[in-house]
Amino acid sequence: MMGKKIKFLTSLIVAILLSATLLKMANPVYSTPSTVIHVVPSSLIDTGIEPGQKITFTIKVTDVVDLYTWQIKIMFDPKVLECTEAYYPTDDIFAGKRTAPSSPIINNDEGYVLYGNSLVGAVPGVSGDGKLCVLEFNVKSRGSTSLTFVLTGPGRTFLMNSDLQEIPFTVEGGYFSNKLPPPPARIYVDPARIVDPLLTPCNNFTINVTIADATDVYGFEYKLRFDPNVLTATNAEAGNFLPGISPTIEINNNQGYVYLKATLNPPAPPQSGNGTLGKITFHVENLGACNLHLSDTKLTDQSGNPLTHTVEDGFFNNVLLAKLYVDPPEIIDPTMVPPRTFDINITIDDVENLYSFEFKLTYNTQVLTCYGLIINKDSNGYYPTSKFMVDEGNGYAWINATFKYPANPITTFTTRTIITLKFQVKALGISPLNLTETRLSNSEGNLIPHEIRNGIFITLIRDVAVINVTTSENMVYQGWPLEIFVTVMNKGDIAETFNVTAYYDDNPIGTALVTSLPPDNTTTVKITWVTTSVQPCRNYTISAYAWPVPYEMSLEDNRFVDGKVKIKMMGDINGDGIIDYIDISAVSRAFGATPSSPRWNPNCDLNRDGVIDMMDMYNVASRYGRKC
Repeated sequence: MMGKKIKFLTSLIVAILLSATLLKMANPVYSTPSTVIHVVPSSLIDTGIEPGQKITFTIKVTDVVDLYTWQIKIMFDPKVLECTEAYYPTDDIFAGKRTAPSSPIINNDEGYVLYGNSLVGAVPGVSGDGKLCVLEFNVKSRGSTSLTFVLTGPGRTFLMNSDLQEIPFTVEGGYFSNKLPPPPARIYVDPARIVDPLLTPCNNFTINVTIADATDVYGFEYKLRFDPNVLTATNAEAGNFLPGISPTIEINNNQGYVYLKATLNPPAPPQSGNGTLGKITFHVENLGACNLHLSDTKLTDQSGNPLTHTVEDGFFNNVLLAKLYVDPPEIIDPTMVPPRTFDINITIDDVENLYSFEFKLTYNTQVLTCYGLIINKDSNGYYPTSKFMVDEGNGYAWINATFKYPANPITTFTTRTIITLKFQVKALGISPLNLTETRLSNSEGNLIPHEIRNGIFITLIRDVAVINVTTSENMVYQGWPLEIFVTVMNKGDIAETFNVTAYYDDNPIGTALVTSLPPDNTTTVKITWVTTSVQPCRNYTISAYAWPVPYEMSLEDNRFVDGKVKIKMMGDINGDGIIDYIDISAVSRAFGATPSSPRWNPNCDLNRDGVIDMMDMYNVASRYGRKC
């Protein structure tokens, strides 16, 4: 019995391979044909086209000889367009001839139109150029979609001559877009501020020119200007944002700028996201301060069109800079419930000859009330002359103080408290503690440059977590999509918006945005893993990570690790690492099945055309004996 089965299967394999050979002979590979089926217009890009408007595309054929029958199947994105009508124009390529017209098959769920026409009788075909049909669409939403001809599988695109032989052709699809331009990219100097008295002359430091939130960038250029009396540039190089480029770089230390220009070369794809445009190394020449100013910035797309962007400069200072800080900068404590009280200090550091100071500290009066302050003495025990006001209506405390004789001006190079403010908690919530309208001056009345650091008070819990990760399958073929379902929970006290990223091993798959998830609620997001680029015959660990929200303290539950997913080689039906008679038998048992059949096995539908047929059998049999 076993011998007969093996003989049967062996004969089946031979028959399949023979059928495949005959199929190739019946459909030989031609050199590049001159006949073209194309969409007119080839590109329709117009942000003024609103959802609800109608658009049309004409399907044409050029340089055809003896055309007797044609059929087109064209795909589109049904989220963007829906086909409302397909028809033959009055001047179509078969105009004036007897034909066998058909009704179009329009499927707006899957997004395709299947349509055709044929001459009737023993007549010659038509040669030359002409229109096949017109497709009318309703614009459903803003977005973009290709109009792509289907060339394989059931209901494919083909041309046939009067001898009922297929005519070789090429296709040129179409494109529609009414999506609004992306938000502007951001080009900035990183770090934005370099304030370091240790960067004295003869020291070096490096800054990056960075891009964020970019969309489809193909080229860039910029100048970074600086004061050559303070700094000189010693080296400049391109960053990692555009791979494989040969940049143009110019360093001019006389005029004080670095120029960098770069562009990708076809067929390299445009780049999006975040990255580094350039790295520049500076040599410190003198003490001083200067802006690191970005000018002449350009971003271009693949067609050379400019892309909108914003620019943020940098700053360098190696002269001692006074500091006015809120201390502690963060008070995050869910036990701080009404009517508890707490203090914050206003501190000064790295200042010489501070004679007077003034500032407002703003706060949220829905959460806090300021009920007092303590003004600290000078080093000899004298209080400054001071004024103090609390404005609960506008939410600020204002302080003005002067160290008049016999009090001494303050010189300190370590942190020193000058004011202590007292607050009472009125309600649960969040309150920034921001220093505004600050002024420091010396005994000559000159303003003292300074930087500030604000604070924040939080008595709410902010905590997001991943509580489960599941996958649509535990084994898939390489190249097949795998759905990953990530369940997240908001364990905090306020609605949260955050990103969730799925990973295979340590590699990111994709990121989904969770928007306004209420407290004590869960939701599940779907992330699709297209497995084309991963190695088959391996198990991969699936995990998900919820990116922390601001002031989230508990991060242990932000990551959840699921089990393993195996990526199979194509044709390994049962995933045991070898393609053998077990796999061939599985296809045999399911032969002829469709998704509605009780014998349906999706793993046997290798070309995913909805039917398990000889093509699937060939795909398994032709790989017989392969193993991991």
